[in-house]
Amino acid sequence: MSTNKALLRFQDGRTVIERIVAALRPLCADLLLVTNTPLDYAFLHLPMQGDLYPGASSLGGICTGLTHAPQARILALSCDLPLVRSDVLDYLLTLPGEADLVMPDVGGRKQPLHAVYAKSCLQPMRDQIAAGDLKIVRLLDHVRGRIVEEAELNAIDPQHLSFRNMNTPEDWAEIQRLSSKEG
Repeated sequence: MSTNKALLRFQDGRTVIERIVAALRPLCADLLLVTNTPLDYAFLHLPMQGDLYPGASSLGGICTGLTHAPQARILALSCDLPLVRSDVLDYLLTLPGEADLVMPDVGGRKQPLHAVYAKSCLQPMRDQIAAGDLKIVRLLDHVRGRIVEEAELNAIDPQHLSFRNMNTPEDWAEIQRLSSKEG
């Protein structure tokens, strides 16, 4: 979109990233923002970590967050999910912990940037990065995965708004419309 999507502002004045943080706060005691531009996010007053794997796309960012997390599991979200819902996140976090990776599948697409990762994913992530394979969903070939089917989420988020991201100005306009409709 030729701009930092996380810093786009809604009509209420809050940025996209502030809405995401607000959805996370009731669920996660420790938040960590992985960014190579910490000054852009200083207003959040969150701990930040620079990407340990520059050029490794989102897989590198998730690996960085998981490396620095004090917990055994993390919830990883991208910065362009402005309608993310706490109840959906809570559901993902409360699923049985036998899986190394809990990943929703919505609209026929797996959602690796809206997923729960265990520390046991670290070595497979590092191996993929070293091999130049940055496709996050391929982690499912190397770890115990739990796919959360769309039908499981229908009772919580029937319109799947939590998974609406934005890549174009038209997407952003639709997100704003949906946001004002939700109140």
